[in-house]
Amino acid sequence: MTNAVKANPQVALPSYPWIFSKPLPSLKQNGQDFTIPWHAAEDATVHEVELGVIMNGLRRDQVEKWEDRVGAYVLLLDMGDMAMIKNALTNGLSWTIAKHQDNFLVLGDLIRKETIHDPHNIDLLLKINGETRQSDNTGNMIFGIDKQIDYLENEANIPLIEGDLLLTGTPENIAPVREGDCLEAVMMQNGQEISKIVENKIQRAVKPSFIDHAKL
Repeated sequence: MTNAVKANPQVALPSYPWIFSKPLPSLKQNGQDFTIPWHAAEDATVHEVELGVIMNGLRRDQVEKWEDRVGAYVLLLDMGDMAMIKNALTNGLSWTIAKHQDNFLVLGDLIRKETIHDPHNIDLLLKINGETRQSDNTGNMIFGIDKQIDYLENEANIPLIEGDLLLTGTPENIAPVREGDCLEAVMMQNGQEISKIVENKIQRAVKPSFIDHAKL
């Protein structure tokens, strides 16, 4: 999480990272069409541009620095259902359904570890229909990557293994994605573009015909 919370003085900063997970069916590659779920409420599906960190499998007791455990980086879009998230927060429930849905994690191309000089000095930008919605630097994270890894493994007792993908947080101005929108996410380093995700004319998924006939 970057300064999405820092920017609002009325919101107390969290004392520890907020954790949720994404299952494999949520993943989609850049170039595959993202669709808004057919059952999503109007303006409920929201975007979050983020830096992703892919672990290389080395354990914490095998390295001296946390960077030695990084295998690669990736630009990503973490999609969510804000109506479900608000309901979960209000009622003390899990974010699972709000975050686990099909194609709710859009991945850019893998970025070699050596390409990123400083993961805490990367610019993230997200535009919808040419208008900038999110723009910030990873140096503004509330919890740096090292702190996030430390919390997961030492406080939450969740070991990170080879291939695990850590979503590091998003800038302020999380906003809805609507049918017909064109979405562009960009990662930049020292003013140079190093990764991009483009979603053109987002569509809403069609309700499956069997849903009307299913007996639940």
